[in-house]
Amino acid sequence: MKKPACLHIFLSCLLSGITMISFGQMAPTNFGKISLEEAQMKSFSKDPLADAVILFDIGKTRFVPLDGSMNIQFERTTRIKIFKQSALNYAEIEIPYYSEGTTTESVKEIEAFTYNCTDGIITVTKLNPTNIYDEKINNYWRMKKLPSRK
Repeated sequence: MKKPACLHIFLSCLLSGITMISFGQMAPTNFGKISLEEAQMKSFSKDPLADAVILFDIGKTRFVPLDGSMNIQFERTTRIKIFKQSALNYAEIEIPYYSEGTTTESVKEIEAFTYNCTDGIITVTKLNPTNIYDEKINNYWRMKKLPSRK
């Protein structure tokens, strides 16, 4: 028995759509790689008066086996372009996490860099881990803080 042509067209469209959706979710850039164009950007074209702009903010969640159970691991990558000295507060990062007795979340492996461009040369400054500190919010919540470089 011959299959109808519309079924083939439907399946082709479905597979093409799934492929496009999956590639549409790929990260637009890498964490440690910054282009000269990004570094030299003086304003945001859609809002030339903006003090800063988030170039990307990407999160990934995965399940990781640990001690016979499954834990959720979340990774976030954010790049912020700051145009004015007065907007440095946008570089102050706060990461809240739950902490009560043996039921706790943890924040690990924080990496942060500052990129500056002078005469077409990009200089990279890594955040010193000793500058990252913990703050207790209440009996259930704490916060990791990364200060901006002022």
